Amino acid sequence: MDIVVAASGSTLDFREPGRFEAMMQEVKARGLETNFRHLGMIPLDHVYALLRASAALINPSECEGWSTTVEEAKSFGVPMLLSGLDVHREQTEGRARYFGIHDAEALADHMSQVARSADPGIARDLLPNLEERVKAFVADFVRLTADVMKNPEAR
Repeated sequence: MDIVVAASGSTLDFREPGRFEAMMQEVKARGLETNFRHLGMIPLDHVYALLRASAALINPSECEGWSTTVEEAKSFGVPMLLSGLDVHREQTEGRARYFGIHDAEALADHMSQVARSADPGIARDLLPNLEERVKAFVADFVRLTADVMKNPEAR
């Protein structure tokens, strides 16, 4: 089974300079150059094209707030492999596969399971419930903002 992970985003992280280079050295040392591709910063329409055709979204975040990539994957019905952060579980309502942020074996197992069950010719469209989900998100955001404004100590 030949799995290709396509990653996107900036190679710079002021919190950990050199992390990207170290990761790419590890990819090379393991002989995975054909299985791991970094695409750099890509336009949003390219993100959507990748989501439409990918077997899954992987988000291995170590610490994160509400994730835009998770929302985008949900909008296309893409299976998700997410680090087991509470926010990921809340955001997906338990409808994803989760792994510990340092548990490469669990992630590899999830990747293998998804790859075996994936439709190789898939081209997803936006799910029909998108408008309802956006309205619910906006309502929750407005409610949260109002709650914070009423209780300044919570800031």
